[in-house]
Amino acid sequence: DPNWARISKINSLRRLLAAVVLRAAATVRTTTLTQGQNLVRMFGIKSEKLVCIPVQLNLSSVAILNSKRSDPGSIGILGRIHKDRGLEKALQTLKVVSKEFPEISIVVAGDGPDLKWFKEELEKLINQEQVEFLGFIEREKLELFWRKCGILLSVAPAESFGRAMREALVRGVPVLATISAGSLELKAQSGGSGVVLIDDIDTPTDIIHKYESAKSMPVDLGVIEEILAENADIPLNLAKSWISMRHSTIN
Repeated sequence: DPNWARISKINSLRRLLAAVVLRAAATVRTTTLTQGQNLVRMFGIKSEKLVCIPVQLNLSSVAILNSKRSDPGSIGILGRIHKDRGLEKALQTLKVVSKEFPEISIVVAGDGPDLKWFKEELEKLINQEQVEFLGFIEREKLELFWRKCGILLSVAPAESFGRAMREALVRGVPVLATISAGSLELKAQSGGSGVVLIDDIDTPTDIIHKYESAKSMPVDLGVIEEILAENADIPLNLAKSWISMRHSTIN
């Protein structure tokens, strides 16, 4: 995602190093078509080098897909708790929504260097009894989070794929997301089903409207089936890519 390099100075340095490595590579795996297009445009990489294979989703053996949400209005946050992941945007959004719906519940699953700060900031906005922190949870225990999550709030400013967003959709949980390469591609892939985008220019009224839209939005079964089929093909596609790369190296 082009926004990634703007987050910090270290990311700008990583971008320069990536340009050298990527141009020298025989094969480059991307996770979305948009990501590949960005690499061609930004680094001048030949498109024939690119192999698009999505990231494997975290789907436990007990995943309940497209289940009825017990609390459709609750907001869930999943992933690394780091300011680079858009925590300030999350707080801004939660402040607006909780002011309109003071009874709202929040569930957070994840750990990171800014967890303590995030907890303190959330306590200023929402009653402590309405916020649940699950901490880091293993793959097989993720269903605990999804059972409590009515809407997934995804606010990373630079999201090239959006694994958690896809994991939400296959469980019938809609997504309220900031605009990124990953969220735009997922919205296009889903035809808008289950994905509502929020923008920096949105007013509080806009945010409330979009929250209510996500709250009542069903996820189309066809979208769920497409994402699951794509996920099932990943191991085979990875193997094919590795074999092709080995052949080209030997030859």
